[in-house]
Formats: sequence, structure tokens, C-alpha cells
Amino acid sequence: MSRQNPERREALGRNEVGINEEVDRLATTLSWGPTGVEAVLATLIPEKHSLFFDKMDVLLARRQYEAFHDTLERRGCCVIRVRDLATEALLRRGGVMPAKSLAELRGRIIAKADTLVHKYGRGMREVGDCIAEVLVEDAALYGEEGAIRLNAILAQVDTDFLPMANLLFGRDQSNVVGDILLWSNMMHEIRRPEVDLWMIATESLLANIKTTVVTGGRSNLAGVEQIAPSVLGAGFRMFAVYHPERDAGLREHQTTMHLDTFYMPGPKNTAVVLMEEAHERTLLEVVENSNGVRLEPRGTFADYLLESGADIIPLTREQQLNYQANYVVLDEKSVMLTIYGDGYLKGEFEKRGVEVVDGDLSAITNGYGGAHCSLTPILRI
Repeated sequence: MSRQNPERREALGRNEVGINEEVDRLATTLSWGPTGVEAVLATLIPEKHSLFFDKMDVLLARRQYEAFHDTLERRGCCVIRVRDLATEALLRRGGVMPAKSLAELRGRIIAKADTLVHKYGRGMREVGDCIAEVLVEDAALYGEEGAIRLNAILAQVDTDFLPMANLLFGRDQSNVVGDILLWSNMMHEIRRPEVDLWMIATESLLANIKTTVVTGGRSNLAGVEQIAPSVLGAGFRMFAVYHPERDAGLREHQTTMHLDTFYMPGPKNTAVVLMEEAHERTLLEVVENSNGVRLEPRGTFADYLLESGADIIPLTREQQLNYQANYVVLDEKSVMLTIYGDGYLKGEFEKRGVEVVDGDLSAITNGYGGAHCSLTPILRI
């Protein structure tokens, strides 16, 4: 039914996880898998609610994800698809079927699409045909019952809730640091159900993994303080890269909301970064004391990068907005880009002896994320 690797499942049962360096070889990663009806519905919802940058060509995005998955596995990385695990979990749980047939579910999802059109005034165009194609593909993969149970939840059919359109960006709600899995708490309405579904899907697979759950904001200073005991207790130093105006919502935040939108470490001691953002952000070290933790300023993030001796590959704002920082380190000598972009980053890496693999996720970037956002690595060695 799915493309999971049984040997990796067994290894995870023995607690075989660990991320100590972002630039170590990527051995195992979680990934949601190809997006579907939930992203089709998101094309009918304005950006401020959907969090999509633009209307996504969902069928193209699905093909691009499959090629991305296959490339990772050819490079020796085991990709565990949470979408498949979620379907298996839903089938085990059973209960009342949300629809008697795939055709009935399709009708209900199209009815939800029609409701969204009336609410937001964005046209449907070929939405119905796209929904039908996704459901047929999922039924071939999971069987009719599996496709019905999964897609009813993803579409949030027969409810007033928004579809779970951003599930494919799994790094936003789950990360491994050392041997600890950190679950986030999502701020926006459309994203709030995601963590629960990922937890249900991975419950048996990750049963023996140490976890910490953030109950407040997932990437603000309160969230940093919540996860600090777990991270510091594992022997790591911990820093927050902080921009008070952006984090308080006083300046536009979405385009540089995470480190991987404007900075990424790379092989051979490289660092790809939009320096104007690095200069604006304060580096805060999280330090334990008798009252818990405190945050101590350590200069700007740019100061840290310059003092670290990293070989900095600077980006322009245009390149940063084109997802040039949102790449995946495959191993100590190769990376996979979200898209080649203008060829600049590819050339800079190759001058330094780093192999560049094209991820070709151009359709997926319309959901405001790229290759790095689409993976939750759980083992680098």
C-alpha cells in the first residue's frame, strides 16, 4: 500500500534517531508526501488564510514531489512518508465511514469547494477534475476505504474548518535535535490540526523516541524557553535568532519567518545567507539558571557568522525570495536545491567542489515552502 522501508521502521523501533549536525549525511527523513485535495481547496482561499503564496498546480506539485522522493532515495536517504502512515492509522482506527463511496466523497469535497468560492469569491475553474484525479490516484495507492478516510480529513469535509493544505511542510511542526523530537504548536487556523495528524500517523513508528511538545508559540521566545530544558539537557548550546519587529508582527514576517528562508549551512564550511537579514537579527543564547532559563544577547547573527569563519555565499533579496536558501544538505559534498533559480548558487557551490542536485519543486513553492521545509530529517550520520 505504501512505499515505506521495513528495515528503517525496525531501526526506529530501536530509537535510532539523531541530528547533531545539519551538514551530516541525510540517512532518514520523515516527509508528508504528495499534496492533494487539501491543496486544491487552498487555491480557493486568500493567501492570508491559506498561507499559500499563489495558486498551486496540484497535479504538477504531486509529480514534482514523487521525483523529489525518488531522487532522495537514489542518493541513499530513506524517506518515510507520513501520508501513508496516516492512512494506515486511520484504517486501523476504523469507525463510521465519512462517505459510502469515492464518488460520494468527491461530491462532498466539491460542495465544500463551492462554499469556499461563495465565501471568498475565487473561481473554481478545473477544481472538480483535479479533485477527481487525486482521489482516483489515492484509491489506487491506498484502496477506496483508505482514500476516503484520508481525504475526508484532509479536506475537512462537511465542517467549517479550513482544509489541511500545508501538511507537506512538515519541518514547521516537527524537528529532531540530538535524539529528541520537538513537536510545535501552530499559530494559524489552517495549520492547527496538523500536529495531531502527524502524531497519530507516527505514534507507533516513533513510540520509543523522546519528545517535547511546545504548547505556546512554536517559534517565538516563549516556545524557545519551553524546549530549552530538553535541548540543553542533551548537552547542546542553544541560540535564538531574534528580530523583535518581525516576531511581534510589526513588520512583514512570512517571507523570512524561519532561518531556512534566509540562511542555511552547507558542506565544506559554507553558509548561504541574505546578510541584510542577518545584520538585523539579534543572537540570543539560552542559558540555564536557578529560575529556569535566561536569554543573553550575543551580538547580531551576522557577527556570529563572520566570527565563525564560515565561507559565506551571500544572497540578494531576489535570490532569497526565490528559495535559494531553502535547500537540503545531502552529505558532506552535495546539496539538493529547491529550484536552480538564476544559476548563481549552483555556480558558487560548484566552485567550492560541492555537487548540486536540482530538486525542481517550483510548483510546491507556491505553497510558501521548498525542499528544506518539506523534510523532517530524523537521522544524519
